[in-house]
Amino acid sequence: MTAAELFTMLRTAGCRLIPDGERLRVQDPQHALTDDLRQATRQHKQGLMALVELFEERAAIMEYDGHLARDEAERLAWACVLGKGQ
Repeated sequence: MTAAELFTMLRTAGCRLIPDGERLRVQDPQHALTDDLRQATRQHKQGLMALVELFEERAAIMEYDGHLARDEAERLAWACVLGKGQ
């Protein structure tokens, strides 16, 4: 599994990834994280952090410079970061 595949899986499960310095926090309101997903998250931490940073940057640019609603900016940012519509 790649970091992008894991990122998509976590997002689809309702998880939110939050970089916190050198740490990566996972908000899991639906309690979707299994032990395997936790281990994969640790294994792909750096790749996941890079994807979250890129996503946030793209969404902010589209929202503020492109004057898009945040929902639309996020949809387009996912497509940009992951290479497909989300």
